[in-house]
Amino acid sequence: MINLLALEPHKVSRDLSGYITYLYGAPGVGKTTLAAKFPNVLLLATEKGYSALPGVYAQDITRWSDIKEVIRELKKPEVKERFKTIVIDTIDVAAAYCDKYICNQLGIETLGEGGWTINGWARYKKELEDTFRTITNLG
Repeated sequence: MINLLALEPHKVSRDLSGYITYLYGAPGVGKTTLAAKFPNVLLLATEKGYSALPGVYAQDITRWSDIKEVIRELKKPEVKERFKTIVIDTIDVAAAYCDKYICNQLGIETLGEGGWTINGWARYKKELEDTFRTITNLG
């Protein structure tokens, strides 16, 4: 039941919990170095750009199913407690893995094959959105 008289004013949080932040820039400017300084970072590494970062917790990602497996792990309370920041480095490589994952599922070479019948682009978009929304909603 809705009770508008019970509403409390919104308070703005001073941290970035629950937010998605994108860092964009030329290669080598320090995006990964900056992201690695966020609190309790888990780096999902689609490339080895973290090799010069001491102490970083990095999980190599070589296919989309690796990301799905990481999400299963992130649902565990002890894992959620350990990692407060998830960094995906780089998002373009992760997106390419998603592309390949959807194409393999549909038995096609490119997302544009099959037109409206197969609708690879829509499935790709939904997979990306659902996956990143799930990560965000994990807290």
